Amino acid sequence: MPNRGSWVEINLGRLRRNIQRIQHRSKADIILPVKADAYGHGAVETVKVARECGIDFFCVANVGEAVELRQAGVQDKILLVVPLVKDDCEAIIQYDLRPTICNVSAARELSKIALKTRHMIRVHLEVDTGMGRGGVWHHDFLPFFRAVVNIPEIRIEGIYTHFASADEGDLFFTEEQLRRFRLVLFQIESLYRQRIPIIHSDNSSAILQLGAAGFSHVRPGIAVYGYYPSRHIQKTIKLEPVMSCKTELVHIQDIQKGRSVSYNRTYFLREDSQVGVIDIGYADGYSRRLSNRGKVLLRGKKAPVIGAVCMDMTMVNLENIPYAKINDEVVILGRQGNEEITIEELAESIGTIHYEVATLLGLLNKRVFIDEVSPHVKNVLFPSNNSKSPLERAH
Repeated sequence: MPNRGSWVEINLGRLRRNIQRIQHRSKADIILPVKADAYGHGAVETVKVARECGIDFFCVANVGEAVELRQAGVQDKILLVVPLVKDDCEAIIQYDLRPTICNVSAARELSKIALKTRHMIRVHLEVDTGMGRGGVWHHDFLPFFRAVVNIPEIRIEGIYTHFASADEGDLFFTEEQLRRFRLVLFQIESLYRQRIPIIHSDNSSAILQLGAAGFSHVRPGIAVYGYYPSRHIQKTIKLEPVMSCKTELVHIQDIQKGRSVSYNRTYFLREDSQVGVIDIGYADGYSRRLSNRGKVLLRGKKAPVIGAVCMDMTMVNLENIPYAKINDEVVILGRQGNEEITIEELAESIGTIHYEVATLLGLLNKRVFIDEVSPHVKNVLFPSNNSKSPLERAH
């Protein structure tokens, strides 16, 4: 484990198995989302595992994330899902990236630079079928396509859309989005005699709920990391959570009945109790909204969080764990003994989605990568600065 502080453990064996199950389910090539440093799991290591599974296409949010992958030695195809802006054009050419084009002026600006440098740029176009975030509205897409298809040095490699509510029980709107998308594709092929090589729409929810839309590629995000997108999702394949989060018990003190604990005196002890201090706080992604409501695992039992979560420390009641000792491992997310704290529990406790919980814990803590080489041997990988620089492997 790291020398001090909280950390997340990333189980690369589970990541590998999740990818393989999704590949079998979708029957399509994968464009793997590794934005936000692979949802907090470490983009560089995630890419390495994905490449072992035959994946050679990744997507990130922006140029900065893509450049980090390139600088780490990733040479595979990288799609930017945030719409292209003028300032990114030179970096897109320099680092051989595939931008998402949502307006003609951005495409023309990219073309000017490409002509000067004699580069042909592969781009993807996004159809807004109802997400209302990026892309071109499906009713307006054909004239947009007509304008972009003839711009010099711009090659339309892919077209995609994004589902707004595929994680809900009612899939009516998802099916309507799919109908709109198929109509756009039919019109392009019929009117312009253009066959686009890469078509993608399915996210994790669509893959799990609907199977596969029959397009060339899919974009599974959260499912790859071992989480079902929502409680409405049918568990059509087994997924294994890749991330766990741990820290240590750093202090124990006896506090008398009636005394308060932590800032603003929001918790008063009803009995004389042992109170433990654990080395994690809201600066590490452990939300302050878990004050007086969170639970952690210690010695295989659940210990309640008492008082306000501090920036770097959190207090827990040890009245049911009298044998706890300094340096005991504390599980924030994951399993210890027969007990488990799931990411869904954490998310529900603070009124958010589990995507946010995983991303914050992963981005704000040191990462330890565990790979299951055999049932009895593990490789533990200690990143020098999360995953933003090449990793040194300790065997």
